Amino acid sequence: MVSLAIDGHEVSVPEGTTILGACAALDISIPTLCYLETLRPANVCRLCVVEVEGARVLAPACSRAVEPGMIVRSSSDRVRHSRKLVLELLASSVDLSTTAGVADLLAEYECDPERFGPQAPSLP
Repeated sequence: MVSLAIDGHEVSVPEGTTILGACAALDISIPTLCYLETLRPANVCRLCVVEVEGARVLAPACSRAVEPGMIVRSSSDRVRHSRKLVLELLASSVDLSTTAGVADLLAEYECDPERFGPQAPSLP
């Protein structure tokens, strides 16, 4: 078992567990778009990023394995800013209207879908 802290909560999970899996064990919701439990993580949407203490860059929770003593922040200002930026970029370039839960995420992160140009038109 690997012990780590997420948002101040201690958790022990099997070796090889991703940060996303460890967060799920604590009922901490991490937004994802490209993650499916039955597929190898693609690391393309970058919506699941978290802050790992001591790391220079944000880590994709869907693919980063937990490490002993790791300290993770799932909703720091830096994480929230990154998620907002990803959502705004996506909303300006692709139709997200049919993607379940995205409207809620846009509201939660107070996104301006037209920040990078007109919002992508909805599919007919």
